[in-house]
Amino acid sequence: MSKAEALALKRERLLERSGQLRARWAGHAAAVAPALGAADAVSHSVRWLKANPQWLIGAGTLILVLKPRRTFRLARRTFFAWQGWLRLRPLLVERGLLRAK
Repeated sequence: MSKAEALALKRERLLERSGQLRARWAGHAAAVAPALGAADAVSHSVRWLKANPQWLIGAGTLILVLKPRRTFRLARRTFFAWQGWLRLRPLLVERGLLRAK
């Protein structure tokens, strides 16, 4: 067998193996396709909200007008949660559980 024939045979084997691996990965990817689809939908929605913030502001205003007590309670809880995160974040970075920006 010449060197060219050996290389051609090796190439064919590699292509066959590559096809098998590609088929296996396609099967694995099908299992996580719904989660990836949901992540794409969320990403698309966030981009849309960034491009159209008036809808988010309008919805917030409507909720504030219709349910002011509940809105202020949520705002207070959100504020305290944010303050807690600001205190917790340096500790997590220090312990290596979170990357520093």
